[in-house]
Amino acid sequence: MNKSPTKEVPTETIKQVVVLGSGYAGIHAVCELVKRSNPQDDIEITLLSNTDHLLYVTMIYEVVAGNLAPSSVRQSVRTMIEKGKVRFVQGDVNQVDFDNKAINYFSKNTSLEMKKDKETTISYDYLISGIGSETIFHNTPGAAEHSYTLKTLTDAQTLKNRLINHFEAAESETDLHKKQELLHVIVVGGGPTGVTLAAKIADLFNHEMAAAFPDLIDLARITILEGSDRLLSGLDVWFADKAHAALKKKKYVNVVTNQYVTEVHSDGVSVADMFIPSQCVVWVAGVKAREFGIVSTRPVSVDDQTRRIHVTKALHTKNYPEVFVAGDQGWVQRDGVGPYPMRAQFAVRQGRQAAQNVIKSIRNQPLDDFHWKDKGLVVSVGKGHTYAQVGPLKFSGPLATVAYKSIYLMSTIGIRSKLRAILEWGMNIFLPRDVSEL
Repeated sequence: MNKSPTKEVPTETIKQVVVLGSGYAGIHAVCELVKRSNPQDDIEITLLSNTDHLLYVTMIYEVVAGNLAPSSVRQSVRTMIEKGKVRFVQGDVNQVDFDNKAINYFSKNTSLEMKKDKETTISYDYLISGIGSETIFHNTPGAAEHSYTLKTLTDAQTLKNRLINHFEAAESETDLHKKQELLHVIVVGGGPTGVTLAAKIADLFNHEMAAAFPDLIDLARITILEGSDRLLSGLDVWFADKAHAALKKKKYVNVVTNQYVTEVHSDGVSVADMFIPSQCVVWVAGVKAREFGIVSTRPVSVDDQTRRIHVTKALHTKNYPEVFVAGDQGWVQRDGVGPYPMRAQFAVRQGRQAAQNVIKSIRNQPLDDFHWKDKGLVVSVGKGHTYAQVGPLKFSGPLATVAYKSIYLMSTIGIRSKLRAILEWGMNIFLPRDVSEL
């Protein structure tokens, strides 16, 4: 006999504000709620997330390359939120009932005796959803089963370990073709993630792995497979030209454009009528919004391809004004140019704006529309090759590298995280990267 989910019923006089997700949008929404609210607002804030940390996704490649330790790209939620002002609940959102203002989730099971996580329902008066995005495989056969992704810290740790393990396995392998298969990394997707990842791995191969495995390194290869006619197809062609030129200068890197992967196998990929052998395929060919089940009697519009929830310029859903969506999960239309990009700077600002509008709603004040001008973009193509654009100004070299690292430092919350990253980057100037397993 199944037990009914436990339901947490809020006190009627207190307005319950629930934030979903501990990514850029969710964390900054919580911080803004604490900052903007006062005792007269009479609210309780709950943060519900399946992870207990904020992951600085824009720096996750640094973990794969051994430039930063995992602790440098994550920050504990519990140390960021103010004690007594925010309640943190760790769990996976299963379904949200927009009509009854209830969230069904599976709380993390800490009991060794229980085989299943506890199913719980929490009610809200106002909801800010910012659960982010996940990898999209475009219905490519075998992609989900046989490729690595790079969205979580576990993904980064797994990929780094795999790279090291394959060199170890190749050292004892006697068959030349098997050696090459083990040492061939295929990166599917030539967007910013694919380009930066391939460049970071190339730097790792060219230095630390070359020193550790001198007899194997000339068998190593990194292939970027991009379906469009150039890398970084969504960015200015200046970035594409610079990135392509930088990658060509790095040993072991091969860039292939105008080729779509039709199937991923356990030992390689199919591209048109070719088979390319590899035991390490990394899929970074796009993302879609993470989803949960929605129960609603009124329409809730969702984009068919990206699965982003359409919201007004004030960041709430059209038919449920108490439900706000921010970051990668929300489709916020810009005038004549489509939605805001699924990038960190927009997630941060939308999280803050959604929180401000929740406070305004509670106070019966007019809501503000979201407007945010792109502050620029930085693309790292490995050591010595960083390219940036701020407004009409495009630049590269040391200044762009400083911008790349400064943006990360500005996005971190708390002095401890900033100092840890600065220290590790400083050590990397004089010491080799960490190529031990994680």
